[in-house]
Amino acid sequence: MVSLLRNQKVRNALLQILYVGSIAAMVLAGIVIARQNLAAQGITSGFDFLFKSTGWDLNFSLLPATANDPYW
Repeated sequence: MVSLLRNQKVRNALLQILYVGSIAAMVLAGIVIARQNLAAQGITSGFDFLFKSTGWDLNFSLLPATANDPYW
């Protein structure tokens, strides 16, 4: 094992793996914490709002639109 650590290529590869792994762990931890905090506050995330009705009428529209139309 010690002879592997003395090899420059092996040491560089291990350091790169450690670096990428630590960055991935930090990103994953951030995602998990954000999801927990959103769930604790009752906030949902996603694109489901696009399919809900807007709830307001448009004064001017080139295409026919009503308050029951979705956002998209």
